[in-house]
Amino acid sequence: MSKKFLAMASDLPLISDILTSEVSFHANLGGSVTMTQDAPVPMENVFVNVGNAYNVSGIFTAPYTGVYRFHMAFPLDYGGQFVRANIGFFR
Repeated sequence: MSKKFLAMASDLPLISDILTSEVSFHANLGGSVTMTQDAPVPMENVFVNVGNAYNVSGIFTAPYTGVYRFHMAFPLDYGGQFVRANIGFFR
């Protein structure tokens, strides 16, 4: 095998590590909040926190290199009319 291939293969995680390293969380605010720029939004109710990557201060720390998916849904007060906003983050 070439040295380049061996170097690339050594950077890959083991399949067993991938299968046993699940990370997920599900949380909600539990009420209204005023959001400010560049500030975390702590969730009041944390229902699931597999891998303990989400902490109560509102920060998620990715414990593994990989692809993470985030989804948020919340109502917005738009001039007295509430609009549901859905935002998804993909990397």
